Amino acid sequence: MTLTPSKHLADLIFDEATHTYTYQGKEVPSVTRIIREVGMSSFGNPTGTTRPMQIGKWIHEMLRLDLSNKLDESTLSPIMKMILNDVRAWAKRIDLKPLVVETPLVHSLYRFSGTPDLIGTENGKLTIFDWKWGEPRPSDMVQLAGYWLLALNCYDDLPRPGQIMPVYLKALSRGQDPKAIYGQDFIESISMFSSAQMIYRWKEKHRMLSVRRTDEDEEKEYIP
Repeated sequence: MTLTPSKHLADLIFDEATHTYTYQGKEVPSVTRIIREVGMSSFGNPTGTTRPMQIGKWIHEMLRLDLSNKLDESTLSPIMKMILNDVRAWAKRIDLKPLVVETPLVHSLYRFSGTPDLIGTENGKLTIFDWKWGEPRPSDMVQLAGYWLLALNCYDDLPRPGQIMPVYLKALSRGQDPKAIYGQDFIESISMFSSAQMIYRWKEKHRMLSVRRTDEDEEKEYIP
């Protein structure tokens, strides 16, 4: 299976240094900013980068490189190798097939953005995956629902129905495999993100948005 990107993605500019998205000349909010702004999540740490946040960043980069077949395993610490081996063993169990790895996306109609960790298949089923170093939070499902809506808009041939799957790496290391979210829970998550976006736009219209932190800060999980 391959996915063909929609033409409108050519109008998206992602600034890696500031972790901001610009579409057709105008900055657009990320999925995580929308969720945080409406009070569904506390993404980010206002006091700076903590060690758990840094570990999460290292893990994301390691998995991105591995899924892209660019990882130099000689650079990994023993702990990172353990995490990698856990993920690889799990991926084999579910016959994971990567399709799109950490690619910035934008919704051409609703004008929001984000970068799913992975779009792939789990036992042949199209799935949006997201690596989680922290503990489960209710907003995780809403975040992945936002990514699903992005993927649906950005890939013309995206098969449906689909599913989302937050991958809690600490739980995985304890032998607890991630669970796919589909059916009614999936539909509810989509509805929740759509509602969050409507509230965000209302706050934006009435100039009630908070001062924006960078999306990079927002997307790194804060673990006290």
